[in-house]
Amino acid sequence: MNTHNINRDEYAKLASGFYPSRFNAAEWVSAIKTSGAKYICITSRHHDSFSMFDTKESDFNIVDATPFKRDVLKELAEECQKQGIKLHFYYSHLDWFRDDYPEGNTGHGTGRPKGHGNWESYYKFMNKQLTELLTNYGPVGAIWFDGIWDQPTNFNWQLEEFEKVITHIPTKTISGKTAFRLYDTFGFPIEMTEELAHENGFEVDVQGYEDAFKEHQKKSQAGAEQKFHGGLADNSEETAKLHTATHLLHSALMKVLGGEARQRGSNITAERLRFDFGFDRAMTADEIKAVEDLVNEQIKKNIPVVCEEMTVDEAKAQGAIGIFDNKYGEKVKVYTIGDFSKEICGGPHANNTGDLKSFKITKEQSSSAGVRRIKAVIGQ
Repeated sequence: MNTHNINRDEYAKLASGFYPSRFNAAEWVSAIKTSGAKYICITSRHHDSFSMFDTKESDFNIVDATPFKRDVLKELAEECQKQGIKLHFYYSHLDWFRDDYPEGNTGHGTGRPKGHGNWESYYKFMNKQLTELLTNYGPVGAIWFDGIWDQPTNFNWQLEEFEKVITHIPTKTISGKTAFRLYDTFGFPIEMTEELAHENGFEVDVQGYEDAFKEHQKKSQAGAEQKFHGGLADNSEETAKLHTATHLLHSALMKVLGGEARQRGSNITAERLRFDFGFDRAMTADEIKAVEDLVNEQIKKNIPVVCEEMTVDEAKAQGAIGIFDNKYGEKVKVYTIGDFSKEICGGPHANNTGDLKSFKITKEQSSSAGVRRIKAVIGQ
């Protein structure tokens, strides 16, 4: 990226082809342990800003930005605990991608705006990522910081503050989610995990384990009762509302950007929607606002969401949008929102657009070549 002055927007597209299909945490750890090594050190984030773990602080990570969709650091951490080998992380302090990283000696040709660094913002971002690594990935033996050479020798990296962050985070506790994964994936009962943990000076978040177990039971029961479609995580009321917001967003995008902006995929939870659509460049601030305004106009109108069953030919004759034509049966459901949106869809949806209260785009970014991704929330 730095050597060849690759623009960050173009570089981000590489994530769409990242799929380490042969990765097997158990085999990795076993091979390294057999070699006589006492620890594994793996990159958590490098100079290109790509994070190899499921971080909430950046969408440019192995779970959100790649088709692999697996947190390799989590898998390694759990396998290291299972096989009794220490885990270390490499973490880069410099960043050729983010706007808030202060301009240094490298990364001048990656498309970052000149003179827009904000050390306070970037420092908070790193602190939050380090907190994630030290609290969500079990015991961490060490963190290797790199990139300090990118700034002048008198640059204040606030390393003493980073040390405080690291030493004040309780790394002697195995999280409830990790304990549950050991049970769910490897068959370790919680009693065995506690016993092994105590022998090695660790505690286990038993309440967190029980919460994770109950959550798993709920999802399993819901999955048995209904097969969900359209990228929905569940059929809760909030998810249904966000599903309706997705239809409004889809229509608004095509009105603002043109017919090219058709749906390429979606993922909807009770907290937010993620929508991928065809488009070959980043949206401008004016375009994002225009889309938001269109969606919020429909919300204010309190339009009923009407569901009808008909044949595919009837739906197409009425101008309904169909995303996955080859998956439809003889009869389909068509959801209509006034004269603004009409889509073939399995549901569920809100009863009325007013139920959404408001709509806000929180992020617009590249998903892959020729595909953009929007994340949005409602009711703010």
